[in-house]
Amino acid sequence: MTENSFHPTYLVSQWYTKFQGNPFFRGILIRDDKNDASHQSKERFHQLHQKEKLLTSDSLQEIQTLYGGLSKTEEAMIRLFGIPALAQNSFQKSIFLGKTINSEKVKEWLQIECKNEGKICMFVFLDKILSPWWIELTEGNIINAHSAVLPYARGMFAVENMASRGDIEEFKRVAGASVHYVDEGVDTGPIIRAVRIQNPFEFQSLSEVKAYSYKLAFDLLIQQASEMIENPQIQSVGIKAYPTLISPVFSRKDYTPQVEELAEKRFIEMKQDSVNAIKTKTTYKKIPTG
Repeated sequence: MTENSFHPTYLVSQWYTKFQGNPFFRGILIRDDKNDASHQSKERFHQLHQKEKLLTSDSLQEIQTLYGGLSKTEEAMIRLFGIPALAQNSFQKSIFLGKTINSEKVKEWLQIECKNEGKICMFVFLDKILSPWWIELTEGNIINAHSAVLPYARGMFAVENMASRGDIEEFKRVAGASVHYVDEGVDTGPIIRAVRIQNPFEFQSLSEVKAYSYKLAFDLLIQQASEMIENPQIQSVGIKAYPTLISPVFSRKDYTPQVEELAEKRFIEMKQDSVNAIKTKTTYKKIPTG
């Protein structure tokens, strides 16, 4: 289950390529309305421009119109990975739940699905907190992709908010991705796996770091689903983080234009400090003694 914005198209394209025809794959749930007039146009655009990394000004304007604009991170994803081949509506098994996924109507739908299909495991990448009844009805089998290293950076724009603090070691600790079970907290469920970018300062911008973190999160989610399908007799347990390790939770409202500007500025400063530190180490010569 995911959003109908641009960056999740990387996830749904990979997901469909990996799991099409697999009997365990029941469909892609989308938090949007089915009657969006742009759906067919999005599908055509992705088919026409798939794998392109450098778009013309006209093509860039078109995709911005289709998705209501692109973030700096989404533009970085295009430069790094190219346009995905598919959009969210490209699949026969796409199910549009509407924009309000915690509504009573959606709850009734999920109750029927769980009753008809039995045990369901859901994999999610969302900008919306799920109501507790999602967890209850699926018996806790909801696995989320998070574009930062848990438990050190939780919530929305976590990597960016941490960058705004300007602490090199702190930023290096959180740059990466995680997958975890969803509980009633915000990114506090048992952590299944987490990976860290070894040197985030090799990237040219904070947007590129976040773009790569998104891709890592999608890769982890697909790896987790693959392992569960290939080894159905094994269940990932996940590990709860010690409360003292859990970071403050960031929300969308925390990432103001001022914080965004500061985060980008601090990233460049940290990047330069990191380069200077490496130069100092490589040019250091031990003074002979005796």
